[in-house]
Amino acid sequence: MSTTMHSFAPPTPPHRAFVFAYHPSHGLLLLLSTKPSRPYQVPGGRVDSSDYPASSALGAAAYLAAGAERGAEREVMEETGLDVRGRLAPMRMLFDPDAQ
Repeated sequence: MSTTMHSFAPPTPPHRAFVFAYHPSHGLLLLLSTKPSRPYQVPGGRVDSSDYPASSALGAAAYLAAGAERGAEREVMEETGLDVRGRLAPMRMLFDPDAQ
């Protein structure tokens, strides 16, 4: 059985990833915002091109999900100092490029 390798380019415009982090004792993790109209926000931001795998044996949706997960992990580390690599629950893609 052969595996087909695909090479994808990061999407344009860039995707964004956000994390809804919940702790059983402490509740939802929210960040204080500098915008008075939105005093709180969830960690997240732009998924960088370096967050995507170099190549993938999976389809476009899996490639985008892998980039979003890495981007979300990186954003949480940048914004909170918390290392959540490998600890995020499965994500739901809001847009599936493979859908017809």
